[in-house]
Amino acid sequence: MAKKIPAFSYTGAYRTQSDGRYWYILLLTSGTLTFQYAKSGVDVGCVGGGGSSACVRQAGNPAGGSGGGGGYLASGKAAIEAKKGYAVTIGAGGAAPAAWAAGNDGGTTSALGVSAAGG
Repeated sequence: MAKKIPAFSYTGAYRTQSDGRYWYILLLTSGTLTFQYAKSGVDVGCVGGGGSSACVRQAGNPAGGSGGGGGYLASGKAAIEAKKGYAVTIGAGGAAPAAWAAGNDGGTTSALGVSAAGG
C-alpha cells in the first residue's frame, strides 16, 4: 500500500501519482510549495529544461539540426518546516534559435535546496 501523501498546497500546476509503494508530487510549473506539517528526510528530484536543437536551412527550407540536449538530473533530501512557503523554479526548454544558429540552453530547475541545470 502506498504511503499517504502529506497535506500541501502549491500555487503552480501540479499532479500527484503513486507507484503502489510511494506517492509523488510532480510540480509542472514554477510556484510556491507549502506543507501543513514538518517532515524530515523528504526525497527531492529535479530535471532541468531540455536544450533546443540547432537550426539550419536546406534549399530554402528551415530544417532542424541535431537534437537538443536533455536536462540534467539532481536529487537530494530535504527537511520541511510546517506552513513555510518554498519557492520552486521549473526550468523551461531552450528557445528555438534563428536560422543558421546554435541551439539554446534549457533553464535550471530548483526546489527545496536541490538544483538541476538545463541541457
